[in-house]
Amino acid sequence: MYQFSLSFKGYEGDLEKRQDEIRQKFLELIHFDRTPGGRPVVEGTEETKIDGLPAKRYLVRRSRWDPQPVYEIPPATTPNGLTVLAFHGHGTEPFTGIYDYVPGLARLGYRVVIPILFGTMERETKGMQPDLKNMCREWEIEAHVLGPSLLGVRLYDASLSLGLAMELDGVDRERIGCVGLSMGGELAIYLPAVEPRIRASVSAGFLSTFPNFMLKMRGCQCYSIRDWPAYFDMPDIAACIAPRPLQIQKGLDDPCFDHQDVGRAFAHLREVYRQFGAGENTQYESYPGKHCLNLDLADAWLREHLAA
Repeated sequence: MYQFSLSFKGYEGDLEKRQDEIRQKFLELIHFDRTPGGRPVVEGTEETKIDGLPAKRYLVRRSRWDPQPVYEIPPATTPNGLTVLAFHGHGTEPFTGIYDYVPGLARLGYRVVIPILFGTMERETKGMQPDLKNMCREWEIEAHVLGPSLLGVRLYDASLSLGLAMELDGVDRERIGCVGLSMGGELAIYLPAVEPRIRASVSAGFLSTFPNFMLKMRGCQCYSIRDWPAYFDMPDIAACIAPRPLQIQKGLDDPCFDHQDVGRAFAHLREVYRQFGAGENTQYESYPGKHCLNLDLADAWLREHLAA
């Protein structure tokens, strides 16, 4: 059933060539070519606050699609010169609860840019909250109307926020990273896998193997990639980030993932980094807690690798 014809396992050829093959097939399977291209255009800006911190809300678009809300939180303390794209997951509040790392990063001196993802948070207009799986089923239909898959649209959202970040005052384009938990952890893998301008990444509560996550644990259908068994497993996509720095995080009591399966996925990922001669550029951290991101670990990783 699992052919994984583009996997790094057993592959003895050129590693960068295999990365390009995986990227191309991944983007093809999620129909990313059906998303608009071009530079982002800001159609509106308003001042707001996020967890008591001054922030801006932008409406950004490319081409014909509806404008997307993207938030910016400037550094709330002495700026460290680093910019981070912070991705949320499912839920009703993108900046609090398990996503409190968003304002937390600003309080540590980062400039934080946050896209609101298609069909979630303020963009969930069907009244489906909190029925997350049925919500994503409904929004998958909306994505198909636009052309891509639901994952394709949300990866587009993430790439649009990067395009905006590159244009913001005070942003060092050579020091942009990303972080995320859950669906945000998914994008913190997939965006840098296809986008070399992301210099370092932290993904929490997502890396696993597709057979375990999609078929055994029954993760949300929005994570599914059509025909993945024919081509690659999740760590193969993550390995397209190599040799750039990637930290993987998981709470020890996270009910969404099998701990041993995450370990197997990371071992696969780490081996590719070692083949690149960059074994030190990937790290797996687990800690007490459920479905959460450890901000202290993320901060240390980003400072080490973005400030270098």
